[in-house]
Amino acid sequence: MKDDRVVDLLGNFAVNTFNKSCQMYVNKDEDNQVSGAEFMECKFYKLTSKYIFFMTIEAIEQGIPGVYETKVECVTENGSMILLNFKLTDRKPKGNRPWVQLRLESEFKYETVEGWSSIYFLLFEH
Repeated sequence: MKDDRVVDLLGNFAVNTFNKSCQMYVNKDEDNQVSGAEFMECKFYKLTSKYIFFMTIEAIEQGIPGVYETKVECVTENGSMILLNFKLTDRKPKGNRPWVQLRLESEFKYETVEGWSSIYFLLFEH
């Protein structure tokens, strides 16, 4: 899998999971709180049984551009991903981003498994 596909997959997972959590627990009448995401940076740490990815994302939340930091855990045994953190920073977006340009749909499907207070997505390639 090419690196840009991995970054798109992780970034889309983080944004979609954040939006679903917001809709479930905060603003039940609104969907897609964060949109127009541009994935700016992605780093990772490989641990014994999982990877931890750290991403910087520029996006719009309720009409206001912002920079977000997110952390996603990927378990190597079963391919599951867990959103550990998604937070707005005080950093300014870098500028002329194509905010209105929609990202293409991912070539992956997610199966949502909701439990406790977390949302887990299992990754399946079609």
